[in-house]
Amino acid sequence: MKVCALSEGLARRGHQVTVLTADWGLEKRMQAQEEKMTAERSPFGWRRNENGVQAIYLPTWMRYRTVSWNPAVKRYCRARLQNFDVVHVFGLYDLLGPAVASACRKRGLPYALEPIGMFVADCAKSLAKTDLPCGLGKQLREGQAR
Repeated sequence: MKVCALSEGLARRGHQVTVLTADWGLEKRMQAQEEKMTAERSPFGWRRNENGVQAIYLPTWMRYRTVSWNPAVKRYCRARLQNFDVVHVFGLYDLLGPAVASACRKRGLPYALEPIGMFVADCAKSLAKTDLPCGLGKQLREGQAR
């Protein structure tokens, strides 16, 4: 809900906004909707335009709980990331955010990291979200725009 409100708010202010997300069953949801929900195929998966926001749903090849693997993210970043001025990464645990952040660092593109969830509360008792496997959490934090 937060991503929707933020992206639509930016679009109302005249910004061009694209949301890149994992496809966890968009086609089934479109078929089940009583109201008309439209999307079209894109070279990267599904594309929807709603309230001035373009959403790209990347195919999910593997999913375990809230973690998904979306191989099209690398192709999307190579083809489209140069068109963006800034990137806002939501979440740490899905592999999509870290992949996009890595591509941003390679291109010198500024990004903001919003870990969502219980990050603030958990910091006092655990470094789980900040020290992700292989030092990924440190790379994400240090690479974001200041």
